[in-house]
Amino acid sequence: MIAFGLALGLAWRRRPGVAFGLLWIAIGLAPVANLIVPTGILLAERTLLLASVGIVLAIAGLIPDATWEDGRWRLPLAAALGTLLLLGTVRSATRMLVWRDRDTYLAALRTDAPESWRTMVGAGIAEMEAGRRTEGERLLLAAHFAWPGSPRPIQVLAFYHRLAGACVPAVPLLEQALWMRPDDRWTRVPLVACLLDLGRYAEARAVAVIDTAPDLQGRVLLTAAATADSAIRHHAPPHTVRLAPMPGGLTIIGPTRRPGA
Repeated sequence: MIAFGLALGLAWRRRPGVAFGLLWIAIGLAPVANLIVPTGILLAERTLLLASVGIVLAIAGLIPDATWEDGRWRLPLAAALGTLLLLGTVRSATRMLVWRDRDTYLAALRTDAPESWRTMVGAGIAEMEAGRRTEGERLLLAAHFAWPGSPRPIQVLAFYHRLAGACVPAVPLLEQALWMRPDDRWTRVPLVACLLDLGRYAEARAVAVIDTAPDLQGRVLLTAAATADSAIRHHAPPHTVRLAPMPGGLTIIGPTRRPGA
């Protein structure tokens, strides 16, 4: 930042074109540089596109004015520009192959930016889906430590624990994710389901009644609160109370590997 400020100050009077290019770079990078708001992206081609225009303007501003006026340099400059355009076109064409499918895209991410938050989340999900749970959990936790401000990695990890019927490790992750995003029902609903499964009925009711709006998820939470009341009255043992899967094909409520009740 200090070096950039010094360069901008020196160019301001001597090379206005360079100063303009430097300002363009700063404006182009400011929204995605994690300085104003965290984006979870350390580096990405799409975040550099606008800033690269400023780099070209700054380089052009460094070329002495006499060079543009001297006819001897026009052909070499045109040849150099044409070569750069050709190389850029070839690179763009080969890079487009990365977007062929999800697996190819994710493999490229893991090669180009293995420590990126998005890479670790995507790779963690892929490892979980492939049955490599240890590596998937490691990647999701690494993503959480890389950007603690986002609940998504621990939320996703909790979902996989819950889908495997392991509510004990899922509950603290869901509680932490819900604390970070209290309005996220995709966290609240499975948390309530897990608390019911573990026999923590009073806690399940307390979490459910906070959000019982008249929509699908709100009705599910209202039903969960009533179910918790019934379980308390009948002294239901743990692992005997479950909710029906939510309509719409999303199996996010209750352990899926036990028979329904």
